[in-house]
Amino acid sequence: MAAPLSEVPFDLVALPDSALSKFSDTLDIDTRHRMLYMGDNWSGGLDVFNIASPTPEYVRTIKIRGRMYGVVVAAEVEKVFVGLSGSTLAAVSINGVKDVVELVHTGGVGHVDLLDYDAARGRVFAANRLDGFLTCIDAAHTGRE
Repeated sequence: MAAPLSEVPFDLVALPDSALSKFSDTLDIDTRHRMLYMGDNWSGGLDVFNIASPTPEYVRTIKIRGRMYGVVVAAEVEKVFVGLSGSTLAAVSINGVKDVVELVHTGGVGHVDLLDYDAARGRVFAANRLDGFLTCIDAAHTGRE
């Protein structure tokens, strides 16, 4: 017999109609700036939420073309990386200067998925699982190694 589920209190946060967020399965948090970044395939962008207070606040959606499959924050270089369809990785500035910094084609044909960031080495690792390889990117220079 399975153990009973414990009840944990939680809050539901309604999104404004302008957010258009309906489908997301990937997100990451910038703990330094208390922002949550959520890949949203319905609105076609990266939804940004301020999570500095107990109630998250929708900030905006950064438009990005392509289906999103992975999100990782590289806070030290003030970027969020988003794995996309078409073997593409988007580098998005989080310093407010401009949105999409650069689109990097990783050399395959499938989608870029399952991202992680190594802060000690300043590298983003992106799985191109359908193509059978791993891409390593210099996060500061957004160039392929």
